[in-house]
Amino acid sequence: MEHQEEIKQRSIELEQLNQVKDKFFSIISHDLKNPVQSQKNALSILVDDFDNMSFDEIHKICIELLDSSKALLDLLYNLLNWSRLQTGRMIYTPSVFPLIDVIR
Repeated sequence: MEHQEEIKQRSIELEQLNQVKDKFFSIISHDLKNPVQSQKNALSILVDDFDNMSFDEIHKICIELLDSSKALLDLLYNLLNWSRLQTGRMIYTPSVFPLIDVIR
């Protein structure tokens, strides 16, 4: 009887973990979609209208692409670091520092 209760409890825990995982993937997918969609739209404008665009317009779109790429790369690095922490491949070593130095 005790064994069945333990199996039931583990099944509940596993279901909860799966729900957290699904929510996590949903959030990550949404966060990845935005910069990629932005890049696709900017590139579509460049491809479709390049011959009719001024240098300044092209330059502006290139800056938007660069900013979007940086945001996407930051997100991917954050995910990579998070996964390293979760799998024990990165050790969490907090340190004390004067916050005022960062603010300045």
